[in-house]
Amino acid sequence: MTETHDSSQNLPDTLTAAQAVAAGVDFAELDVSSAGLFWNEYRPEDGACRIWHWYANSKRCLTPQGFSVRSRVYEYGGGSFCLADDAVVFVNERDQQLYRQALDARRWTPACRLR
Repeated sequence: MTETHDSSQNLPDTLTAAQAVAAGVDFAELDVSSAGLFWNEYRPEDGACRIWHWYANSKRCLTPQGFSVRSRVYEYGGGSFCLADDAVVFVNERDQQLYRQALDARRWTPACRLR
């Protein structure tokens, strides 16, 4: 007869909601274009949703610091971001406004010597 170990003996008596989700990173809204792979990623340690971009074997976060990508218009469906030609347009959770984040870090104004 094979002896089995009851793993439930190692569980705590109580478990808070924060403890239950602490280790879980949530991935949603996977989208792909010629510019790469995009997804919305929730990390419980900071409580924010951020758009990530994978292209040419490199992963980077596109969401500016202080923003969280989440729409309350369609709580149970719909999206919180969409892809444009050279940018991602997303809904900021705090104010529910649309923001445009460029995919590249190019300068929009001409270089000049002001000093």
